[in-house]
Amino acid sequence: MPTSLDQILPSLQSLGLWSYWIVALVTLLEAFVLTGLFVPGTLAVLAAGILAQQGVIDFFDMAWFVVLGSVLGAEASYHLGRLAARGMERRAARAATNPGTDPGSDPGADAGTPASQSRHRDRAAALLTRFGGFAMVLGRFLGPVSGFVSFSAALSGMTRRRFWWWNLASAAAQALALLSTGYFFGDVLNMLGGAATRIAIFVLAMLAALALLWFLVSRIRRALPFVISLAGSIVRAVRENPDVVAWAGRHPRLSRLLGRRLDPTRFQGLPATLLGGALVYFLVLFVGLALDVQLGGRIVAADQRLASLLYAFRDDRLVRFFTTMTALGDKKTVITLMTGLSVILWITRHRQVVAGLWAGAAGSAASVALLKTFFARPRPELGVFTETSFSFPSGHAAGSVASLAMMVYVLWRVGWLKAPSASLLAVTVVFLVGLSRIYLVEHYLSDVLAGYLAGAMWSIGAIWLIHWKSARAAGPTPANAPEPSPPSTAPVPAGTGQRAAVALLAAATLAGAVALVATYTRVRNPPPAAVAPEVVADIPGLFASGAAPAMSQSITGVAQAPISLVILADSDQALVQAMARAGWRRAQRPGPGNIARTAWAALTRSPEADAPVTPAFWNGAPNDLGFEKPTSEHGLRRRHHARLWKTRYRTPAGARIYVGTASLDDPLKWGLAGHIAPDIDAERDRLVVDLVATGALALRQRFAMIWPRISETPTGDAWFTDGQSALLAPPR
Repeated sequence: MPTSLDQILPSLQSLGLWSYWIVALVTLLEAFVLTGLFVPGTLAVLAAGILAQQGVIDFFDMAWFVVLGSVLGAEASYHLGRLAARGMERRAARAATNPGTDPGSDPGADAGTPASQSRHRDRAAALLTRFGGFAMVLGRFLGPVSGFVSFSAALSGMTRRRFWWWNLASAAAQALALLSTGYFFGDVLNMLGGAATRIAIFVLAMLAALALLWFLVSRIRRALPFVISLAGSIVRAVRENPDVVAWAGRHPRLSRLLGRRLDPTRFQGLPATLLGGALVYFLVLFVGLALDVQLGGRIVAADQRLASLLYAFRDDRLVRFFTTMTALGDKKTVITLMTGLSVILWITRHRQVVAGLWAGAAGSAASVALLKTFFARPRPELGVFTETSFSFPSGHAAGSVASLAMMVYVLWRVGWLKAPSASLLAVTVVFLVGLSRIYLVEHYLSDVLAGYLAGAMWSIGAIWLIHWKSARAAGPTPANAPEPSPPSTAPVPAGTGQRAAVALLAAATLAGAVALVATYTRVRNPPPAAVAPEVVADIPGLFASGAAPAMSQSITGVAQAPISLVILADSDQALVQAMARAGWRRAQRPGPGNIARTAWAALTRSPEADAPVTPAFWNGAPNDLGFEKPTSEHGLRRRHHARLWKTRYRTPAGARIYVGTASLDDPLKWGLAGHIAPDIDAERDRLVVDLVATGALALRQRFAMIWPRISETPTGDAWFTDGQSALLAPPR
């Protein structure tokens, strides 16, 4: 939780009730017409329902707070609407006394109004016209429309008394429905129990990433008309500038060239110029990424560590799910879908788009094949399936953009999909196909990013070709006339026979694609062979020689903290038992229940003894074991951490060598992210004392791991150390 908010709401935090007020505030802002576009109140209430199921908050208490916030936000929107209505009445009165004034012709009436607000306002007015007061209830479940319904109710003349009753009823319905939905999802996650702990963190991260993508796409789509209008105004203003007019008179040929390139009325003008700029931008990004991969940049270290982390948390359920997603991007599935869609487009006379669709897909596939051969990057060793081609770039990722997303674009262009559904569908498919390749470790992260860029470049070429062919089919455009709509977007009357044929083809195409996805098989790689243990007699010499890293690293390979502990143990179980006797509890694997409890404990300073520990890396692998010990505060804001890695080394006596780090979270940054105390030697010594006191382990020696230094973690946390590492082993 931010420090400034701690200062503003100290009493609420001390009572542990601030979450109720925060949710109430978020619902208030969503119900207010001026802020509803930007505040995800619905998601906040759903999250509150999940926390209620976990026992963190009280369901009915939260319901009262949601009702309170929702009612107040709608009241504010209603009163704002009443003010707007009075202003309209005054303008109408002035117009009546001055016939030369038209109240409806105010040039500033809608100036600067974003298209998204106009759309929500129109939807709200339509709801009121059709459903009357019940539109208040419907609007509550339509996000930002809620505020516009209240605003429009005032404009339409709904009485204060009637609005108040509908406001209260709709707020109660929203609170109970959304909280119950969240409670249900929390119950489902709880029933999964321990079976879900290995997959929960990945699933939650995936859903969060998808939600963020959907949010960004929807906001960009809503803002695009306003941005285009603003850009057009700027271009017109520049053209009319006297200095620009004079310059154009001195350079007529260059002026005409720029005018054609920046003409917003023709696709070959400003749209084509913007597409060309995007193409160059993607090409520069691709070249930079390829150079990083070839030169062994930081992205390569991140690739390796991410692959190791995903392998450590691999789960059969997620493997099955992402195998389905990767089958969706397989060339057989893509060709089946494209063939069926092309035949349907040909029958319905949208033939201009077919060539562009296939040109983009074919160009992407050919270029990826050439690039794979050129870079010859080996596949990851931890992949689920056996692959014979090289790794960089990802063909599935490129195809998801150049083929699957382009099919969605074509469906939107011919009018069979609306823009909102088309954009969300394209983003979701592209994201999941690329993510499947990363999770299955068939590709590295950089492979997928490069595939996206390659596919995007070919998609730009395909879009240009589609518009060029459509413009040719439409015939020459008279000078200074707007470019006509291409024939491919015009509705074509279809007879009963044609509709039946299209429906049959669509069903057959989808059935074929589903069959290919359902029967998708690949030869699975055998589990990685266990690395033969290497016997080491001189442990300090192992680190002094550089054979074993002396520092832990972040996922990008940046040095994080020195290895301060070397422990000899017969097995993981023996080490866990020794740590438990010393008062150090093994941290849980991340799961839906403990993630919710951990978040709540961090923000309310309540105890949580075995919260998940964020992974760190040593020698390219995430820590095998994590432990924590509460401080006297018994909360997550200060707790002792230890991360241990099981190495491939053994002593001549057969004991496994473990290495580790210890730190103290003190306190949380922004209320969420861990901040370590700078004296990491104190944490090392604390763990040594705890383990020695149990009698399970004894301090054999201390040796220099690194030079004494003052440094900081990749996130900017300062630390200092004498550079010593403690060697612990069972007593002789």
